[in-house]
Amino acid sequence: IVKESAQAVKEYREAVSQGKGAYLLEENLPDVFQCSLGNLSPGQTIIIRITYVTELKYDSESEKIRFVLPTIVSPRYSPGDFSEDATDGKIVTAANPSYASTEIAKYTLGLSITCRMTDTITSIESPSHLISTELNINGDAKVSRISLAEEITYLERDFILV
Repeated sequence: IVKESAQAVKEYREAVSQGKGAYLLEENLPDVFQCSLGNLSPGQTIIIRITYVTELKYDSESEKIRFVLPTIVSPRYSPGDFSEDATDGKIVTAANPSYASTEIAKYTLGLSITCRMTDTITSIESPSHLISTELNINGDAKVSRISLAEEITYLERDFILV
């Protein structure tokens, strides 16, 4: 549910203070998101599902449509980087976009993309990840599905389709 930022933060903090499980997704900078999770049990496994809608950009260099899904996890959430003093969670800035490997923390990515275009889709490639592509969905040459081909994909680089 999309809510006005101040209201969403207020509701998140209230839920956490009441001991309830809660989550909050914020966009701190263009394509830099922060997902806050409150009141998780030690060792608890969680799955976060995000629906991401964006306008596709034309890449003049490759003369193809380009889709970028930001998937890097900032170092604040990597083991060993936690600090009791780091409460604002906004250490990633345009001037400091450093990121840490997620292999230690076991943050992984799973995705399923349905692509609907106004013209026939002839090919889809990913310069960033191994993908599985299904073209011509239900006989419609303007629709395709994309998923990750590898069983485990860490959040160590943005996902790109062209």
